[in-house]
Amino acid sequence: MNSQQRIADIAVIGMGCRFPGDAKSPVEFYEMLLKGRSGLSEVPKDRFSIDAYWHPSYDRKGSIVSRGAHFLTEDVSLFDAPFCKMCPHS
Repeated sequence: MNSQQRIADIAVIGMGCRFPGDAKSPVEFYEMLLKGRSGLSEVPKDRFSIDAYWHPSYDRKGSIVSRGAHFLTEDVSLFDAPFCKMCPHS
């Protein structure tokens, strides 16, 4: 950078986020953690059939040993994947 160039100040004035457990802000997420709550839930039926993949043994190939995970409750198709430089099915 030469003496003619100048770095412009910027300010982050907002933030949006979604977390499992219906926390919709960093404050709500922090409060959820402070209260010892978890965002764990069963796999939503509109995501995939857990019964088709679940098995209690780690040794069974192609299976899942957990019946739940940390899912967002919003419609995942609303996520702007191209904006985040991700392919839509990710």
